[in-house]
Amino acid sequence: MELSKRLQRWVYALSTCVAVYMVSFFVPLPEAERVSLFLGLAIPIAVIRMVYVILRNERPSEWTFDSHFYEDGPSRL
Repeated sequence: MELSKRLQRWVYALSTCVAVYMVSFFVPLPEAERVSLFLGLAIPIAVIRMVYVILRNERPSEWTFDSHFYEDGPSRL
């Protein structure tokens, strides 16, 4: 499945947020706790949104469940 450039940027941004979230645990500043709390709440919401957008994507795809898991593809009954 190929993602649009916009979705790719979202994935990169989300990956960066996860990295900042992981590093913020090791920074001994009071602001780091706030950043960790915010990202800890925002990252799951962003992941759920990202999965929804990717699954809702209407781009044509060569991969289908039937063609991947069944030898006779979508022609089976």
